[in-house]
Amino acid sequence: MAKAKAKTKTKRGVKVTVKPVTQISVKLTDKPGELANIAEALAAADVSIDGVGVTHSGGKTVIDNLVVDNVPKAKKVLSSRGKRIATSEILKFYCADDRPGVIAAIARKLANGRVNIENAFHASTGRGEKAVFYVAVRPSQFKKALKLAKQIR
Repeated sequence: MAKAKAKTKTKRGVKVTVKPVTQISVKLTDKPGELANIAEALAAADVSIDGVGVTHSGGKTVIDNLVVDNVPKAKKVLSSRGKRIATSEILKFYCADDRPGVIAAIARKLANGRVNIENAFHASTGRGEKAVFYVAVRPSQFKKALKLAKQIR
């Protein structure tokens, strides 16, 4: 997949960069230390974790939002540990000057384009600081979502 980037502005003039990235989902055993084991194995293989989200429901634990700097190497590490994995393409929005309205502008643009956000996670170091917002949409809507994201103004 092409690693297209587009700089756009929100209504408040904040520059946002968007690009497609691959996210990995990993089913874990429901016991203490599973995330630590995965993180240690990836670190030992020199794979940096850029984003991670873990959910627990119905007695099952899943890393459902693992974004790394080297997907092929991460897949190899996880597979060698007997982990069942899946991958999907998501949108990564980066903002160097986070402020109120950034997430709203992204979500509204996708909503107006009739693209449903299925999953999202956000991290910021604070107002006026750096922020990353990851957005997952249906695979059938991914190209449309990327096109809309590049138009955010």
